[in-house]
Amino acid sequence: LYQNYLAYAQRIGGNYIHGLYPKNLLGAVEESVSILQMRHDEEKLLQFKKIVQSADYLFLADDLPYCKYRIRVPETLEDIRMAGKMLHNCLKDYVSKVRERETMIAFIENKEKQNKLIGAIEVRSGKMLQALGKCNRKLSIEVTEYLQDYMQRKQIHD
Repeated sequence: LYQNYLAYAQRIGGNYIHGLYPKNLLGAVEESVSILQMRHDEEKLLQFKKIVQSADYLFLADDLPYCKYRIRVPETLEDIRMAGKMLHNCLKDYVSKVRERETMIAFIENKEKQNKLIGAIEVRSGKMLQALGKCNRKLSIEVTEYLQDYMQRKQIHD
């Protein structure tokens, strides 16, 4: 346990937060692990934010003034998690794929209903892989027509 404490302290930057010989070794190890986890999480958040703010990702966004629907890209990891809860689907499982640039997720919202989330799309390499609504149900004909127009304007294939 003491060796772990020393190793974690080195990874934190040589910061022995409880001294070289902590009285509560287990507590010192747990706090060191917590600090390392927090740093790791911060790195993930920054990496995710950088990806969704990239030109490739922002290209997915769509908000025409005359249109009832819009496509919104996530701004944070939490946006995807919350959308998954609201849509009762597995969107949260795509966070790592987005972070690794394997795929892109965006949200379909109804502007006439205060930007109510009605579905999500998955796009990879210029191809629409999925476009689903709540509980992974098919989207309405009206939304599907909007998506077909959207795909044509953005040159996304199905």
